[in-house]
Amino acid sequence: MPLKVRPVSSKRRENRPIRRLYRTSFPKKERVSFGSMVRRAKKPHVEFLSFYQENDLAGMAYLFTWEDVLYLFYLAVPSQVQGQGNGGKILDLLKSRYPEHRIVLSIEPLEERAVNFSQRQRRLEFYRKNGFADIGLSSTHRGVTYTTLVYGGTFTKEEWKQLWKHY
Repeated sequence: MPLKVRPVSSKRRENRPIRRLYRTSFPKKERVSFGSMVRRAKKPHVEFLSFYQENDLAGMAYLFTWEDVLYLFYLAVPSQVQGQGNGGKILDLLKSRYPEHRIVLSIEPLEERAVNFSQRQRRLEFYRKNGFADIGLSSTHRGVTYTTLVYGGTFTKEEWKQLWKHY
């Protein structure tokens, strides 16, 4: 069954399950304010989306576009429905909504000594399975280092700099 896509609204009550998913999916040091994401999503190049299977929350994504690049800040699927293909369906929906765009995202690098090493391995494998490639570009934000993955082409360090000037 296809997922339904809804923009995340500014209504607090409606957003409780999405806010909970966001908080439980990302460490505090990697999160920005939920309210700021809702406000920024009013801009034409920013989207904060929720995905539903029937009436059940199947995931969320926060992204922005610049030229032919879609930067996927956050993608999360509730733990109780992980492994059911919803993450891949969300990526497929984004690919079909933005067919002319490369999709760029950042993940924690594989470091064997990391406490969440197996989670990092599964995350990288998930994105590889969905057509993403590690392009050897890393970045640091708020003291956390990330590896950059791309779907649909390449992405340069110069484009990385330009991308952030437009967010």
